[in-house]
Amino acid sequence: MKKDQYVTGFFKSHRLGFGFVKPNTKKIISEVFIPKNATAFAVEGDLVRVKVLGKDSKGYEGEVAEILQRKLKNVAGTVTATAGSKGYLLSPLLGPSKEVEFTLPKKVKLKAGDRIVIQLDSNNSKRKFKGRFKKYLGTIKDPMIDTDVAIDEFALKQDFPADVIQEVRKLPPEIDASAYPDREDLQKLTTFTIDPETAKDYDDAISLEQTKKGHYQLGVHIADVSYFVEEGTALDREAFLRCNSTYFPDRCVSMLPKELADNLCSLKANVPRLTVSTFMTFDSDGQLLNYRITRSIIKSCQRFSYEQVKLILDKKKKHKLYTNLVELEKLALILKKSRKARGCIDLALADSKMVLGKTGIPKAIKKVEYDITHQMIEEFMLKNNEVVARHLSQKEIPIPYRIHEEPKSDNILSFVQMAETLGASLNSPPTQQDLQELFESIKGTSIEHHMSIHFIKCMKLANYNPENIGHYGLQLDYYCHFTSPIRRYVDLVIHRQVFKELKDVNISEIAERCSDQERLSAKAESAVRELKMMRYFKEQDIKKVYPSIVTKVKHFGIFFEIPELLYEGFIHVSDLGNDYFIYDEKKGRFKGERRKSSFEVGKKIKTKIRSINLIQRELEWTTS
Repeated sequence: MKKDQYVTGFFKSHRLGFGFVKPNTKKIISEVFIPKNATAFAVEGDLVRVKVLGKDSKGYEGEVAEILQRKLKNVAGTVTATAGSKGYLLSPLLGPSKEVEFTLPKKVKLKAGDRIVIQLDSNNSKRKFKGRFKKYLGTIKDPMIDTDVAIDEFALKQDFPADVIQEVRKLPPEIDASAYPDREDLQKLTTFTIDPETAKDYDDAISLEQTKKGHYQLGVHIADVSYFVEEGTALDREAFLRCNSTYFPDRCVSMLPKELADNLCSLKANVPRLTVSTFMTFDSDGQLLNYRITRSIIKSCQRFSYEQVKLILDKKKKHKLYTNLVELEKLALILKKSRKARGCIDLALADSKMVLGKTGIPKAIKKVEYDITHQMIEEFMLKNNEVVARHLSQKEIPIPYRIHEEPKSDNILSFVQMAETLGASLNSPPTQQDLQELFESIKGTSIEHHMSIHFIKCMKLANYNPENIGHYGLQLDYYCHFTSPIRRYVDLVIHRQVFKELKDVNISEIAERCSDQERLSAKAESAVRELKMMRYFKEQDIKKVYPSIVTKVKHFGIFFEIPELLYEGFIHVSDLGNDYFIYDEKKGRFKGERRKSSFEVGKKIKTKIRSINLIQRELEWTTS
């Protein structure tokens, strides 16, 4: 590589501020790492010119020398201040360090807290965002518009274009089973769905039968979206642009029109539906004996929620399908045991659900335990995904695999050090068995959740890739996404590949776009959730004290979790209490100079809110 070599490529941003650029040259085929202070205000999708500074064992590193083309034409956000003829905007998509300066309109009076859309200048500064007012969205004081504004802020597509609507109108309102004689008729087979209470798009149903030899024959029946969404149609093009559905607390921005997502493709009870069925036969040890994949028609006999199934399994509610559910639970536990045997770490993390009031402000935050009902469905979907990935790989049919690389050794070392502060003893580096034993030992304890979160954060993000390098988290050599074609474009593509076996599909383009859009949706969902949490806290008594647990200690402050809400916050060292605190890097803790009080990972503390600024999206905490 020549000294001061320059390359061009598209910038990919990371939530922590740094980024990567994949060069458009064969001389450098790997991504170039761009440190946070060298991005020159580049954002996701910008075409940039990069000065390559060097290469070490970790790869190439460089700095953005020039932004050749901005991807963003418009940007939405909240006005933070106005001064003279200028206004300043904070956009969640750009992040807190990239403020947009814009010219104030003459006909619209704007003030701090207004939520607007800015049209960026075509001759935008390479190190600063400038633009002009385009559209008024509302005010930060109105929680009812949070999702609508987020759709603009993250440039999501909500309404469907006319050509898509026209194609949807040509689809039948319901399925006439007699019109599909070539499909395997499974309408008499006992199938049912298990989904969240509020779900509308039921894309998977299950069935289970015992064979004469005492084996389990599991049927996973997935909505046959590929039958309705054909390649090259307006529906297909729009689904590819969206890549996935985005889920907000109050609604879903769907990949497909509701006529498909909520009706024709949704596996509703007591109506015929077109499906792709995978039948898998397992022995009593969970070993896969054989499988087959077929296009079928089912008629689900029951729509269950996770909560209903839990009540039935706990014998708190009677149901005619009790025996079926018990047998499914047995098979799920067998498959879980098999997953553990191959080294997979069981992270059964609880989740939280926002219950919004009529004003758009959460009236409650409910903890949702990841109980056996969720684990059942997960095990069956994982196995179906694995079987399909292996099936297509053996036939050399190209697909976007779901890959998950091994974590960096530095990240694992950091996790080991954190675990040791909690009294755990781990080899360095730890084996899969070491990690399994650690998480087994902390199950049900107060530190299980944040220990699991720490471990997840030390790993790389999973993504889609035409090259199959396996899935570290699942400890699988073959894995893909197949079971949610209503909400993921990748799954739809793989359905087509199962039956059409096309080898000229641009899998690289599909994998890259779907990975990018997945990250964008995650950012949008997180931004709305964080804002709603701030609104929730703002409604509480300002003097309210929250029992918390210290989850991380850094030289500038501590991170903590409120277990009741599964919420993580931060307290700056200056707000730790009435003492002078000294940071002990070796022990990973703060210790008071006068009162000798300390803050270390795992310590139970009491926290309270010091201030909330919705405009700046800042929530400051202090100890109580």
